[in-house]
Amino acid sequence: MLHVITHAATHGWQMDVLDLDWEHWHSRLLDASVHDLSSEVRRRIAEWHVRALMPDVKNGGPIGQAFKMLREQDALLYKFTLDNADWNPIRQRLANYRPESLVFGLDELPEPLQSWAIEQAATHPDAKLRDLIRMLTRDARAPSQPLIEKLLVASTEHHEDPGYELPSLLYGVNKERALQAAERAWHKNPESKFTIQWFLSAPASLTARSLLIALIQAMPPSRRPNWIRGYLLSLLHYAGERIDEIFRLSQGVE
Repeated sequence: MLHVITHAATHGWQMDVLDLDWEHWHSRLLDASVHDLSSEVRRRIAEWHVRALMPDVKNGGPIGQAFKMLREQDALLYKFTLDNADWNPIRQRLANYRPESLVFGLDELPEPLQSWAIEQAATHPDAKLRDLIRMLTRDARAPSQPLIEKLLVASTEHHEDPGYELPSLLYGVNKERALQAAERAWHKNPESKFTIQWFLSAPASLTARSLLIALIQAMPPSRRPNWIRGYLLSLLHYAGERIDEIFRLSQGVE
């Protein structure tokens, strides 16, 4: 069988029409002969195997779970696939998948697909962040927080208004990245509802909100949005030694 596969890959056959059962001993033979195959032949064989994984997911199932099954059932073939596949055509086949299907089992995807899947899911018009995070963390093999952070950061960079839940979620996993997003929103439009949400969702301490206060101070009082006064007054109960400073700032007196 391996001879048929290598012959098909070498001569440019349409390999998806091959109805062949791949067994573990085929993977051992492939691993033993891998250095005798050209990079193009290895690529075609690897992509054929990836496409063989995809019938289970083409109707919306999770691609990550398919890679998990391959890793658990055939480690040699899994490694060969990751080492040799060209992921661009695979991305094209996955482009119309639901965002939930892309992030379920996200930690199982190889890095070239993982980063792409995060961007694809985060920018999908129907994406609901809490649903994506729930799917991303479901049965995760590795700690999920770095992947959640990448998903949330991608959402802040690709959506004009990703929704009110995003600020509180990002503050929960990476305060610094959330504050950077708040600063970008402030400079873009300090009067937008989304900017207000970035300010309101920050952790309730003056230390955490010091950057936000500095942004307000840097803007002339006459240009500050109307919501700033109430926001600053809400900080007084934990302003500590800065209580007079914050009160004067709220009144436009500095």
